[in-house]
Amino acid sequence: CTIIAMYLFFGDTIEKWASWQNSITCMVFIALNHYQVINLLYQANVILPEALGSTFQGWGFTNDGLSILAPGCAGIVGFESSFIVKAIAPVFLFLCTVLVKLGSTLVARAASKPSLD
Repeated sequence: CTIIAMYLFFGDTIEKWASWQNSITCMVFIALNHYQVINLLYQANVILPEALGSTFQGWGFTNDGLSILAPGCAGIVGFESSFIVKAIAPVFLFLCTVLVKLGSTLVARAASKPSLD
C-alpha cells in the first residue's frame, strides 16, 4: 500500500527524473522494498540464527503498520479481532486521508475569500 502511494505521489515527468528530490525518493523506495523483503524472509518457515532473526524481526513495521501501535492495549488480542482490524485499517486510513484533504480544501477556499473590509 505504501509503495502504491509513493508511486502515485512521486510520479513525475521525465524532465524531473534527474532532480535531487527524485534521487532521494528513489533511494527511500528501494530501502523500503529491501526491508519489506527482509521482514518477509523472517516470516518464512526457515530456521535462522538468533542474531539474524532478531534483526529481521525489527523491520516488521514495514509490512504491518499496525505493529507500531499496541493493539493489545485496546483489547484486540485474539486472532479474529486482530484480523478484522488489519483488514479494516487501510480503509479507515484512506477515509481519514480523504477527510483531511476535504477539510484542507474547505479551509483553503474559506481563507481565500475576500474579507469584508
